[in-house]
This record gives sequence, C-alpha cells and structure tokens, in this order.
Amino acid sequence: MRGTDGPAGGYPAGVETETIFEVAIPTSCRDRIDEAVLGEALAVLEAHGVAHYRVSPVGGLKVFVGIHRPDAEYESIRDELADAAYGLREHGAADGFRRLRVGLTDS
Repeated sequence: MRGTDGPAGGYPAGVETETIFEVAIPTSCRDRIDEAVLGEALAVLEAHGVAHYRVSPVGGLKVFVGIHRPDAEYESIRDELADAAYGLREHGAADGFRRLRVGLTDS
C-alpha cells in the first residue's frame, strides 16, 4: 500500500475500501473519483517524498506535510497539487503537520 492512513490513524470501523494505484479508496466515493487526478496527485507526493495521505470517504485526498519542511518546499507541493486537482484547500497545521485537502472529484 502506498502512503499511510495519515498521522491520526486509519478509517473508522465499517468503512469499506478498494485499492486503486495501491491506495485505499472508500467505496462510498469510488465512483466519483477521477483516477487521472489521483494519479497526478500521487506522482507529486511521491516526487516530494510525502508519505502521509489518505482518501476521505467524501472523495478528497487528505495530505499531511511535516511542519519541519521549508516553506518553499511546502509551497511547491501545494502549488503542484493545486495544478493537478479539482481544487485545493489548506486546513492549517495540527499535530506537527500542515494539512491540505486535494479535490479528486468534479462535484
């Protein structure tokens, strides 16, 4: 499996998943996810060595970037993900990570 479930842990009990690009995808959003966008986002994360991410049950890719990375590197990751996605939101920092939500669906 690529990536991790994120620093806070995995999915709650009862969330069913299937695997795409070696990443667990909740079946609740599987039919809405644009696989090309997911593939591009994963390529960005791999290129930058980001290992903490997961797909949320509503279809967003939650990305956790360590706060110790230089600002310029974080901004590069953020900007590259924004170019590949249907939208990107910054969700601040918590527990030693800057959090991003990458849109994988066009809805």
